[in-house]
Amino acid sequence: MNLAASGHEAKLERVDPVADSAAAGRLRRASLRAAFESDVRGLAGTLRALEFGAATLVVRELRVTAVDVGAADRGSEVLRVELTVAGWYLESRETRIGKREMDR
Repeated sequence: MNLAASGHEAKLERVDPVADSAAAGRLRRASLRAAFESDVRGLAGTLRALEFGAATLVVRELRVTAVDVGAADRGSEVLRVELTVAGWYLESRETRIGKREMDR
């Protein structure tokens, strides 16, 4: 998320992991919530980077609001973006074996 945002001049404010217990065999899903500020170009670039990046990620929720609608300055409009992103990863065999031993 940090790489996608910083590469498109988006100011990342926070990234919070989301509890996610979805699993299919050794596949596990990881989710996070992020918030950043950007203009329209930065938002589009960040979403494109998430879609076409090395990791396969899905945007599950997206909220975009204008920060200062009534500003006299007619420069680029600043947008506040909040999103939830999810992706799958393959759990290592060592982690899985360690979990089984702890459950005993």
